[in-house]
Amino acid sequence: MSSWGQEHFRQGKVKYKNDKSHWESRCKACIARRVRELRDADEAEVIAGLREYMRSPTELDTQAEEDVPPVSGKLERWLSHLSRCDSVPPELQALTKAASKKENANGPGIRLSRVQDAARAATILPSPHPRLTLNGPGPSRHHAPPSSILNARMTLDVPHAICEPQASSLSKNSGSSGAFWARSGFTCPPGRNWNEVHRHGETRYGAV
Repeated sequence: MSSWGQEHFRQGKVKYKNDKSHWESRCKACIARRVRELRDADEAEVIAGLREYMRSPTELDTQAEEDVPPVSGKLERWLSHLSRCDSVPPELQALTKAASKKENANGPGIRLSRVQDAARAATILPSPHPRLTLNGPGPSRHHAPPSSILNARMTLDVPHAICEPQASSLSKNSGSSGAFWARSGFTCPPGRNWNEVHRHGETRYGAV
């Protein structure tokens, strides 16, 4: 039994009817009201000479628990009982009535929202490859180009010669190749010449 259930209900020692998963539980407020009724009845009978003595608090509590009908130990049964129980304050009745309506209305919606949240999370997963920018640092030349670029080449059927200029056109002199790479937005690493850069397939963006 949850802590909330222990606050308002007393768990029995047997299962509720044919329910093998939940125990009997009795409303503590109903038991307390029944104890007061039994005590008042004992007092009246003693005064009238119908009883010799009043029962002890333990005896009254035991009798009251037997008189109060049990409810199932399910949360929805607790909420349903408290929402219409005259033994609890009106404030508790109103709160449990609202909670019972929310439980019935939003029960399936909770499972649906979890699925929707998982779907939304899958659409905003970060890319496994760093974004390429004209001015920002690119990946190491030891890393292969991002798979998205390779897939784009295969999808668009871009000729290899367009993506990678022929070496013969760039190996005539470092000046012409340097002008080509400069127009293309690439920069030569310090201490290197364009022929060496092209021979090793290096650019600012990594391996060509």
